[in-house]
Amino acid sequence: MKLPLQVKHSNGHSLQDNRIKKKSKKNIIWLLNRGALFFHKISYMKKITGYHVFYQSKEFGKYHEIDLIVQLASALFWKKKYGPIKLYCNEKFLNTLKIWNLDQCYDEINTSVLEDIPYKDYLSKYWSFCKIHAIKHISQTEDKFVVLDTDLFIKKDLHLDFNKDLIVYHQEIFKEDQQHKTYLPPSTFLSDDEVEGYNWDILPTNAAFLYLNNKEFIDKWYNWVINVIENNKNTPKYPDSADTVFIEQRLLPTLADKMNLSMEFVFNSKYKTWVDGVDDLSDWEPKLDSTKDLRFRMDNARHVWGLKNNYRFLDIRQLILFSSISSMREEFDMFLIENQFNKLFDICYEIYNDSTDSID
Repeated sequence: MKLPLQVKHSNGHSLQDNRIKKKSKKNIIWLLNRGALFFHKISYMKKITGYHVFYQSKEFGKYHEIDLIVQLASALFWKKKYGPIKLYCNEKFLNTLKIWNLDQCYDEINTSVLEDIPYKDYLSKYWSFCKIHAIKHISQTEDKFVVLDTDLFIKKDLHLDFNKDLIVYHQEIFKEDQQHKTYLPPSTFLSDDEVEGYNWDILPTNAAFLYLNNKEFIDKWYNWVINVIENNKNTPKYPDSADTVFIEQRLLPTLADKMNLSMEFVFNSKYKTWVDGVDDLSDWEPKLDSTKDLRFRMDNARHVWGLKNNYRFLDIRQLILFSSISSMREEFDMFLIENQFNKLFDICYEIYNDSTDSID
């Protein structure tokens, strides 16, 4: 999803203009000890548990600290606005988080589920299966919960209807002849018998935000996903992540329609997947600034998504860092937060003030 972050900044403005003043060593030690309990003292406006799911398969590249500061914002805001925040990840990612003290963001961390995930040798092809596998495990103990991407943070209560069976981020529109074919015909992955009986005109859904309130659906979805992976795991991998998008963003709404489930969207607008590089919101139908509700949600739900592929550009790096850190400043005691995660903030400020584009 290419949701504009809607943050204005100039290269002449420094994120450090309002940065916390250095305190005495004694005060720093006291505040760090206090800060270690910070996340556990935030009172919830609601009581919906949120989950991050992340499987790290390789070493991160340059500027990956930007993703981590966004993940911090995601955890902070969820905990304040909605409820506990928990993490499913593998040991490699947990070790990365510990370098930056970010494991302290979470009420609970589970590594065993993704360490023992089936089809581990095929996760480069089916990376969304990590989320689906975690969802299956979570549903054994929780009736309703949200899984949100680590690069998505929600600044305010969006007034979502948690009585629905499902809440998904938004729908997507595609064309058969578009250049990047993320959505392939279902017959690419399913037999004729498996295709029959479903309405494949149902639009696919972006699941950066996914609320689930129906265990029967989760069980059926998971079983269908397993069947697709088992039958296609040894076929060549399609470009544009088409394999993994199918099991998540295509099967989910199609099955929900078949089961006649109630569904809501965070954005009641459809993203045109063939449109790229526009700044006027014309890649959305209707445009995200066309109604008061859409505008409110656009201003308060920030999803980095494909922008992370452009960190080599100074403006993109500064935009995301400014959006994330300034948003946290509006809501939280940054003296505590910047001390608890001082190593991460230090390098992110360095990245922000690095005024060169990179070819890496």
